[in-house]
Amino acid sequence: MVRVLVIMLFCVSVAHTAKCAQLLQPGDIINLGAFRLPQGTQGCGNEYQCTFSHGGKVIALGNDRQSLYVSSHDWSDTYAARVSIPNPVNTAIVENMNTAILIEAFADITEGHDENVVEISTNVTPGDTVIGGMIAYDGKLYGTLHIAFDNYSGADATVRTGFRHSLTLSETGTFVGNFKQFLSGYLGKIPTSLQMVLGGDLYNGLGPLSIITRASMGPSMRSWVADDMVDTSEIITTHSLISYPDGHRTLGEYANTGPANPYISPADRIWGTAIIDGTDTVIFVGMHGTGDWCYKSTCTGELYPVEPSGNEAKPNIAQVWAYDINDLIAVYSGHVVTAEDVSAGRFISGSYPNNTVLSAGSTVMPYNVKPYAVWELEVSAGWVNDKFGSIAYDSDGGLLYISQPGVDNNANPLINVFTINIAAPTCSDQVQNGDETGVDCGGSCPACSTPGTLQNKAFTFGTAPMNFIEE
Repeated sequence: MVRVLVIMLFCVSVAHTAKCAQLLQPGDIINLGAFRLPQGTQGCGNEYQCTFSHGGKVIALGNDRQSLYVSSHDWSDTYAARVSIPNPVNTAIVENMNTAILIEAFADITEGHDENVVEISTNVTPGDTVIGGMIAYDGKLYGTLHIAFDNYSGADATVRTGFRHSLTLSETGTFVGNFKQFLSGYLGKIPTSLQMVLGGDLYNGLGPLSIITRASMGPSMRSWVADDMVDTSEIITTHSLISYPDGHRTLGEYANTGPANPYISPADRIWGTAIIDGTDTVIFVGMHGTGDWCYKSTCTGELYPVEPSGNEAKPNIAQVWAYDINDLIAVYSGHVVTAEDVSAGRFISGSYPNNTVLSAGSTVMPYNVKPYAVWELEVSAGWVNDKFGSIAYDSDGGLLYISQPGVDNNANPLINVFTINIAAPTCSDQVQNGDETGVDCGGSCPACSTPGTLQNKAFTFGTAPMNFIEE
């Protein structure tokens, strides 16, 4: 077996002397409206297993791009069904929205294996595990599990959480799992052009959650290779790209009693993610608390007519956390901070609002990256709760489907639909895009100064990410 050193020449590896692609801004994700899901029990009489009521926390795009997989009631959240995608209607009146049609009835996509998540003696019992993420990829439905409730007793409990299943929900004997480890939470696909420099073709993340030290205090992201899901006795190799564990609270302290933190609050939950094709942006979506932190009986006033069961920071908003994919490539490649990075304030340490710029010569870690922007996301109707934000991303159609649980009648979810404004390539945008072979040259643009090479202004050989592949 030969280990071949491959030097990937991406402008993503330098201190942004030129961009590779667009970084999305708030006006680039545009709400087209929403649609409803069928009411009542669907496919069986079980009021928890076969209903969208109190469900929809996890969704995934069907292989046909015309349907969605949707998880069931929170209390039977290893069940999922598949529904059609009707035209969205942009209205605040839910009753005027179109309703999806059930295509495949609810089925347990773990085939009863959710109880195999726990290998050690804990307070966790079968039924406490729920689907954390789903994604249809390479002819299979991949999924993750996590412990739902507060009787979690330690970081070693959730160790067998990754699985795959047939795309046909009712097809039994197709479950393969449970795989170790760090495979909890939301799932996303890594575009082919980025798989070498991010360490896989799929990624996942989890956090923040109740019992905060079991998950990231902010968005998180781990890449891995789908084809590694073969032997359940083996641990799946994952690569941490974003993570804010206890001890590295870069985005801020968990219980912040000072001014509202735009990045994180104790009430925040993040359930969706997507790397947006044609851009350098990876987004995370969830609920963000914009007010003062309180806990149970300390939550008083008109925002809290009923004592909450945990942390709160109302009013809550739907929020996007947007990261530059270049920074994640820097983490994966073990990038060493340059003087240019320091000047740009590219990587940080410490804890918000007292962050400091990471010093030159430091190796970039998953907790040294920060969102380049955060912003409120407009939803069609109603409010958002702590289950908001699961994403099904149609990269071919440039559409985001985002679940908004609990806001329809009988606590059914709505599915919001967004289009993405991606700038058309030009020969003067300082971006290598379209059919260009270099930055603003080659293809349909003027020839590059040296045919077959990339414009040197966008690249620094000494900082190109290096990756080993095995042949």
